[in-house]
Amino acid sequence: MTDLHKSRPSPGPASIRAEIVTDSISPEARTVPIVFTTGAVVRRWRWADDGWSIEEYDERLSLAPGAMRTQFLDSGRAPFLDAHDSRSNDSVIGVIEAGSVKLDERAGRGEAVVRFDDTELAERRFRSVRSGILRNVSVGYNVHTFTETRKADAKKGIVRELLATDWEPLEVSQVPIGADRDAETLLAARAYASQLQATVTTHERGEEMQDHKGTDGAAASQTIDLEAVRREAAQAENVRQIEIRTAARLVKLDESDAVVAEALRSPSMSASAARDAILRRAAERDDATVTRAARGAELGVEESEKRGAAVVQGLMARAHPGQFKITDPEVAHYASRSLLQIAEDALQSRGINTRGISRSQIAELALRRSEVSHARAGGMHSTSDFPLVLADVANKSLRMGYEGAPRTFLPWARRVSASDFQSIKRGPLSGGLALAQVPEGGEFTRGTTHEARESYAIKTYGKIVAITRQVLINDDLDAFSRVPFIYGAAAADLESDTVYGVLGNNAALADGVALFHATHANLGTPGAPSVTTLGEARKMMRRQTDLDASRLLNLQGRYLIVPAALETTIDQLLAQTTPAQSSQVTPEFIRSLVPIVEPRLDDFSATAWYLAAESGRIDTIEFAYLAGEEGVQLETRSGWEVDGVEVKARLDFGAAAIDHRGMVKNAG
Repeated sequence: MTDLHKSRPSPGPASIRAEIVTDSISPEARTVPIVFTTGAVVRRWRWADDGWSIEEYDERLSLAPGAMRTQFLDSGRAPFLDAHDSRSNDSVIGVIEAGSVKLDERAGRGEAVVRFDDTELAERRFRSVRSGILRNVSVGYNVHTFTETRKADAKKGIVRELLATDWEPLEVSQVPIGADRDAETLLAARAYASQLQATVTTHERGEEMQDHKGTDGAAASQTIDLEAVRREAAQAENVRQIEIRTAARLVKLDESDAVVAEALRSPSMSASAARDAILRRAAERDDATVTRAARGAELGVEESEKRGAAVVQGLMARAHPGQFKITDPEVAHYASRSLLQIAEDALQSRGINTRGISRSQIAELALRRSEVSHARAGGMHSTSDFPLVLADVANKSLRMGYEGAPRTFLPWARRVSASDFQSIKRGPLSGGLALAQVPEGGEFTRGTTHEARESYAIKTYGKIVAITRQVLINDDLDAFSRVPFIYGAAAADLESDTVYGVLGNNAALADGVALFHATHANLGTPGAPSVTTLGEARKMMRRQTDLDASRLLNLQGRYLIVPAALETTIDQLLAQTTPAQSSQVTPEFIRSLVPIVEPRLDDFSATAWYLAAESGRIDTIEFAYLAGEEGVQLETRSGWEVDGVEVKARLDFGAAAIDHRGMVKNAG
């Protein structure tokens, strides 16, 4: 390994006069020792599982032996970038010297040596490093394995900590501020004066040096022609560089390539060794296009993901003002920009120059997904891709509309999941379950059951929203925010329509009798909700039996379901007042009822009301979603019929009455 505190430049042309020794930084070789990680804890963030809030967590790189994969960083091919900019070769300002990487667990740091290029940008950065102005560096890496722990935080409570126990550095960058505040260039001294050490003892210029005495005792002397030595070395170096350039041209590599440049600048590397390195570099180049794209996408993943989240938050704040509080300046920035301006920002972040491109072309290009993201994820796309940012806004708006719409059936109806679209056969097992006496020496009798025959199936409902070039050019934010919001509310309304349709239509069950019927003993004497009519409904529910009438179920009414026309009546009935007479006191069972006001019932009857038991005690009306697809779902794809992105809202849902005994109806 290279000693970071005594790094030496590559040897110059052969000379017997002197060698150059410098301290810590070598202006001649343009090398600088760095600490690229100290394993510091870095606070990061991600979207929480609820899709709305942001969860903070800590990330730390393990410095234990074997935790870091050093092959690439230590190969001499790892770039030293300007501020993690992996989009252009112009941002490569140096290279990590081969064999210089060292991970010191005891010292708590990873070290390496950087050699700066001599381009204009690299030269400016090198001067700033030498003067002590730029000292911070940051490492770009992939994590293959995390170990998760949880720790207490004074401000945040319990915070997750992810320890990278298998990680691979891919580049190091010169940055203004790094995540690891202790990663920096090592400048052990500010003195760069060279110290020349004589390797031979000389007299005055042109004098002879005593070498040895001959056997005859005569003094033999020798004069060293230093100029001849220099000319010979320069000629040999010239031949070596010609051979290297010839080899590079044959495989179509120019001198800006890191391997070729390193060979030209390293006189100690023979022409044969340089040719081998150039051939390996050409072979890697031929099959590394996708790999480079994938690596480049990974290096800036944190920044791109953060930018994508800021765009989503900004657009949500703009689409739904008053519901989102903006505290982040970057979010505020995107909330104030048009869709086309944000699209242009997205293209520039992918390295696409938008100068001179029309508004229509900007919209068209932005609606194409990033090829780099596609290569990186093996077909998956980064959430910072502009089409997916718009789809994320549409999805969140859809969920807001869906979850914000009132669904009054949720407290009293029973929810299940269906594995497919085939008929669901449902119903309680009841009848013949009462325990029977066993005479002495007699046998236990077997209970009989009657499996209910109620069945129904879930159905699929859906709509497609198109996000087109016209949407971006016209800055039509409603097209993928307000419209999905309305679709979400419509999906929730469809669920309510389905469930209350079962209640209001009073269709026949599998026994051929209407859900509410005198035969089912669940149809009360008509009258408005009162102590008398509710008392009757209460009694009817308690007197329900199992299917063979072998035992009483003793059910208790819990929910009072009424149309909007009876809402005031119910408020008055359930109000806690001080009556003039004890006979006017509202019974406790009425005060304990949970009122459910549903305006859809007015379409069937403005006077009819219902009493329902807890769905966990007995089946009433059941509703089902497709397993794994609960609630309204959203899918996106690149448009085929339209020039843009299509967002599809889909709902798989069904409902049916399962048992008549847990509900009572009064026609009012």
